[in-house]
Amino acid sequence: MTRAHHLIVPVALAASLLVAGCDEEIEDPSFQAWCGDTLCAWDLEAGRIARVGTWHPSDYGVDLVETPTILSQVTGSPTSELLDAEVLDVERYCGDLGGLYLPDTNDCIRQVSTSASSCMRFEVTADVEDTAQVMIEVDYGADGSVDHMQPMVASDWEPVSFLTSLPTWPGLVRYRIHKRGTGRAVIAHFGVRLATDCVDPVTVDERPLGVACETGAQCAGGVCATIASWQACSECTNDLGCGAGETCQVVLEEAHPNGAYRTCRTAP
Repeated sequence: MTRAHHLIVPVALAASLLVAGCDEEIEDPSFQAWCGDTLCAWDLEAGRIARVGTWHPSDYGVDLVETPTILSQVTGSPTSELLDAEVLDVERYCGDLGGLYLPDTNDCIRQVSTSASSCMRFEVTADVEDTAQVMIEVDYGADGSVDHMQPMVASDWEPVSFLTSLPTWPGLVRYRIHKRGTGRAVIAHFGVRLATDCVDPVTVDERPLGVACETGAQCAGGVCATIASWQACSECTNDLGCGAGETCQVVLEEAHPNGAYRTCRTAP
């Protein structure tokens, strides 16, 4: 995926802004919900973490113990998903939504999101030594590639924040906290909130499979195909692009969480 340029604006942040609100993208930004020895709302991709006191012994946060240690969380909405609702006439309801009706399973693929915020404010309270080399990593589309990295420059529990631009296309976003070096790295708060102060929009044209598109040039594979009332980055547009015995089918797969896309599969 193409790496993009970002506007980074460090600013001082009042402690009152660190309270999670309705525009907070991160679940459990203050690391309060633990399931045993791990965080309930965060994925531990590598390393080890521990629940420790922060600026006050009774105010707990997360210690990135080992090198490397990676915490991540996926936010946002996919372009499309299966309809999760109990209705008597799925086909008719699906048509009203502009979705794709699947008669074999009596399911409906519907469009979920059509736009996304193009500006986010990261809010961090932590005590991180320079030698710990903690990076904030952003993965547009949650497809496994890191599209933006920003050092976590935060020490002595002084709240800081910075702005970063995001692509305007709807999709999932994975945020990662990645400890690369050795040294103390204890985080009390890591929040991501909707903002409007970015002035340099991001253009990312290598969109992953399932993400909404208008033209093939916007997609990593160069193919933008019609799903129903919307288009999504795909691997084929019609049966002519498939091999013998294959058809260009609409699929939903966990490996590509941004939504339905078209790909060549053996005809049933």
